[in-house]
Parts: sequence; C-alpha cells; structure tokens
Amino acid sequence: MASSPITLSKNTKHLHSSDGKTVDFAKLNGHLKLVAHKYQRCLSAYESNVGKKHPRHHAGEGGSMLIKGAGDVSLEDEQNELWTGPISFGGQTFKIDFDTGSSDTLVNKDAYKPGKTATQTNKTFSTAYGDGTKAQGHVYLDTLEIGGLPAVKDVAIGLSTTTFINSAQEGGSQGISGMAFPSLATFGSKYPPYFDSLMKANVLKQPLFSFFFAETGSELTLGQISSKATGTPHWVPVDSSQGFWTLEQTSVNGIQINAIGDTGTTLIIGSPSQVQQLFDSLDGVKAQNEGGATYGVLTGDTVPKITFELAGKQVTLSDESAVFGDDGNGNKVLSIVGQDIGLDGWILGDAMLRNFVSVWDRGSNRFGVADLAGGSAAK
Repeated sequence: MASSPITLSKNTKHLHSSDGKTVDFAKLNGHLKLVAHKYQRCLSAYESNVGKKHPRHHAGEGGSMLIKGAGDVSLEDEQNELWTGPISFGGQTFKIDFDTGSSDTLVNKDAYKPGKTATQTNKTFSTAYGDGTKAQGHVYLDTLEIGGLPAVKDVAIGLSTTTFINSAQEGGSQGISGMAFPSLATFGSKYPPYFDSLMKANVLKQPLFSFFFAETGSELTLGQISSKATGTPHWVPVDSSQGFWTLEQTSVNGIQINAIGDTGTTLIIGSPSQVQQLFDSLDGVKAQNEGGATYGVLTGDTVPKITFELAGKQVTLSDESAVFGDDGNGNKVLSIVGQDIGLDGWILGDAMLRNFVSVWDRGSNRFGVADLAGGSAAK
C-alpha cells in the first residue's frame, strides 16, 4: 500500500558557534564520542543476540572517543543532529529521531502512556549514553501508525522511566527509532525493529524505505522510493549479517574502505590512517588534530574533489556537503573526520547521504543511490 512521505527536520547548526559557521570542535568531538557509544551499544547487542563477537569490532584502542577527554556534549546535543519526524503508538503521536545506525524504538517517560491496546512484556532494557544519561524501562507491544499506512498491532516500543532526551531543546523529539537490522536490537530478536513489523504485516508496497535530505523539504518515505528521486537507483550490495547497513564494494578517491550507511551521524567518519591517507592525497588540505580526532582544513578557497565509489557508482560530494564550516580563522573544515570508534569501517552520515536519494531495500539486502530530480552529485 502507498504511504505518505514523513516530513523530517534537523538542526545542523548546533555544532557551530553562535555565528552558525564556525565549527565548535569541543561540541563536534562530543558528538563523535556519542556516535562511538552508539556503535559500542550495537556491537554489544549483536554479541548478545548472535552469540559471537561482531566481525567489525576491532581490538586496540577500541573506540578512543570513549576513554579520552575528547569533548563533552549532552545526549540532547546528539539528538539535535538526527532527523526527526512523527510516529504514533497506541493512538498517541509524538516526534522521534529516525536512525539507520541502530535498531530499537525508545521514548522518554510521559511521551507515551500505555493504554488498552498496549501489552507490557517481561522484557526490560537499560541503555547508557556517553554523557552519563540512561534510558531504562520496559518494552511494550502496541499499535503503530506511521506515514499513512494501515495500523499494525504488537509493535515493540521501549518506554523509559527517565527523560533521556530534552524535548524542549530537540525540536520536540521524544525518542529514537532504529532502522538497522534485528541483530543489533538491544530488545533481542523477539522484539524486532518497527520496520520489520511493517514488513511482516504486509502493509508496505515494497519492503524498502527512502530518505531525501535537504535544508528544507526533507522526508522519509516508507514502502516506496521518494518522489524526489528520478530514474532507476544504482544498487549496492548490503551485508545484512552484520546488523548494520554495511555497503560492499566501496572506496573513496581510490582508497578501498568498509562502509556503513547511517542517517544518525552528521559527518563522514573514517579510520584515522585512511582519512590521513585521503587528506595527504588532496591538494590544499592540511590535517589538524582536535581532541584526538583528525580534521581536514583547507589552506585555500578551492574545495577538493572527493568521490566515493559505491559498487561502480561514483558520488562526488558537493561543495556544500564536503565542507562543514570554518575553523574560526577563515579556513574551511571538511565534513570528513578520522576517528577510532572501535569499529572497522567508515560511517557514511549526512554529509554523504544528502548528495542523493538513499533507498534502503530490506527485501533484497541492497542500498540504492538514486539521482535527485533536477540534478545530483551522483555520477
């Protein structure tokens, strides 16, 4: 069945100074720290669900952002960097952050009140965040309504006994809704992500969803490809066995990388050694260390050409997406950063995904790169 696009909003200026242009490195490093915590939680959930260590969980520093003083930022600051839209459980509608880098739906206390359609399970959860905030409580099953689709019963939602997101500072967001694969769910395989419930109920036109990101008009479309796309998507194989949206056959400027698509991350995060290799290959780029993270600072006005290749499809970052802001001295800062988060791979966040319409196909385990109607950076 056809769905209605879900309008999304996001405040990307939160990691800048008051002028909206100068990068606040302390806040940005804090954001990286919280991303690292998210991935560590997912890796732990995978190990619990599958019974073995995640293949991308590497030894060594194991996510240096978790143990080094690399900046501090509250959880609500992290959530201000996610894409927020409406969802309804038990007839109660609230805003939530849609995140393809995790697999659970969690909401603040008082955001949702279980009623006659709800069933409390014997499953509890406790999720700690990098700022010391904790979401903990019971998992409920209730009726989900989203995107104009028919209502689906018995969908898992975690109701926290704490307020782990400051809704007043987050544009009204009351929680997080993960759209990765079930093996990353901290609720366990018995209570899968909400999109799995939609697929099982057979209410979707197709078992996929798509995101369109822009300064205005951003949207999530369930069950079909966004009308913002044109032509047939180029498909990239996905290794779903790892729980993440792991994209196969990927590289950046000729450097072979392991990549994960993640709508819940603002920047493009890569392994420090490979990011350094990339920066060294670019004219007019100087590597700069801030709080343990490696940033690329331009020494001139020309933005270098940075091209990702996804299973043969080239995506060149637009100048707007390649630059995150300036360093306070008039020098542009790239949106690619080198940081060890304890995971062997690159995280392709907002800076990458806004260059095309992204299509996330659960039915065929593939990721689609669709050109934007009216022009695209994808080649």
